Amino acid sequence: MSEKTKGFIYILITAFFWSTLEVVSKTIVLDFTPMQITFLRFAIGSCLLIPFAFYEMKLEGIRIKKRDWGNFFGLGLIGIVLSMVLLQMAVKYANASIVAVIFSSNSLFAAPLAALILMEKLDKKTLMTLGLGILGLLIIINPFQQSEHISSWGIILGVGAAVSFAIFTVLGRKITIKYTSIVMNAFSGFFGVITLFFILLTTHQPIFQGIHPSNLFTLLYLGICPSGIAYILFFKGIHYTSVSTGGLTFFIKPVFASLFAAVFLKEVITINIIMGTAVILSAFLLKFRN
Repeated sequence: MSEKTKGFIYILITAFFWSTLEVVSKTIVLDFTPMQITFLRFAIGSCLLIPFAFYEMKLEGIRIKKRDWGNFFGLGLIGIVLSMVLLQMAVKYANASIVAVIFSSNSLFAAPLAALILMEKLDKKTLMTLGLGILGLLIIINPFQQSEHISSWGIILGVGAAVSFAIFTVLGRKITIKYTSIVMNAFSGFFGVITLFFILLTTHQPIFQGIHPSNLFTLLYLGICPSGIAYILFFKGIHYTSVSTGGLTFFIKPVFASLFAAVFLKEVITINIIMGTAVILSAFLLKFRN
């Protein structure tokens, strides 16, 4: 098997795991708070990622400078404490399929945010991509017609999660150049987990309460697969292929997530969701077209 084939397989497995995130999370939203779910799943995920990060640091001879620990901490606040908590809150208030589609649009926001934050050039193609992405979101939200399947609050939280994750991606670019992606995600995730622990502790919110044999497997799955193994396979996948190929995960995620939500959660996939998803996928196609 060629390295390129291995890379595609890793990316497909990653897409599968990430497609299950919102659907599986929906099954335990009544057992835990959104912040508690985020803390627990990334605490488990960090236990998997950090050993790989140390191994890569040893292999590449990487030594982290003191000032960059602050960067890891800041990325943890944005990527875990803000984005992932907003995502779990969105899952609580809106259908898992809708949240999955909205969160998948995070990469569409990355280019304009890079232009704003990093002063990168913004071309017509990028603007067209962003426009199509926003149009797709509007079709899904359907602001001119109320629907029992759409929660305005859930949509706002989902968009907030997507935009903040795009900011995390943009700010993390410089760090990944110096320390690799897996090192950046491992340590930013670690600081995010530590921060969430102290927030939960100081605000007297539940931390480990609510864990029972009935939901333990679900928690372990969320921590090990979407929050741990998926990140490892994703970085191995783009290593064997390319970053743009890795972006295919966000093509696949909305389709798989909608199917999983329909089958396992009995969510109704409306014509607006289908049309909006199609428009967002066309935005991805435009983005990755040479």
